Amino acid sequence: MTQANLNKRLDLLHENVEGVMAMLAKVVTSGEAIDDLVVVVADARDPVGALIAQAQAKDSPGLDVDALTARARATGKIPTTITVLPRRTAIRLFSPPSPAVVPEVAQPIAPGLVRVVVVAAGGSTLVGVPVDLPTGGGSA
Repeated sequence: MTQANLNKRLDLLHENVEGVMAMLAKVVTSGEAIDDLVVVVADARDPVGALIAQAQAKDSPGLDVDALTARARATGKIPTTITVLPRRTAIRLFSPPSPAVVPEVAQPIAPGLVRVVVVAAGGSTLVGVPVDLPTGGGSA
C-alpha cells in the first residue's frame, strides 16, 4: 500500500464521516451493538468497491449505482456507498478480495470506536473512528 493510496482512502472517509454516523445511528437504534458492526465506505469506481455497491443495490431498491456515479461525476465528487454490516458478514465479504483487513476486523475494537473499512484506490483500510452513540451490549 502506498502512502498516496492510503491518503485517498482517508480523504474518502473524512468526506463521508457524517454519512457514516447517520447510517450507524439507524442501525444502532434498531438494537445492534456498535462493537459487533463494521461500516463500509466504498468508492464505486474501485473494482472491489463496485462489487460492494452492486451488492448493496440488490438489497436497496432505491440505490442506482449508475445514477450515483453519474451524479458524482457531474459534481466532481467520488461515487460512494456506505453500508453497515455485522462483523461476521464483513469478515466473509473481505476474505477473498482484501484478506489483509480480515484479522484487523476480527479483533476487538476499543470502546468509543467503530470499525470502518474504506475501499478505494485499489485496496481496503480499516480505521477505528470515534463515535458518540449508545454502544449497546455487543460481543467484542
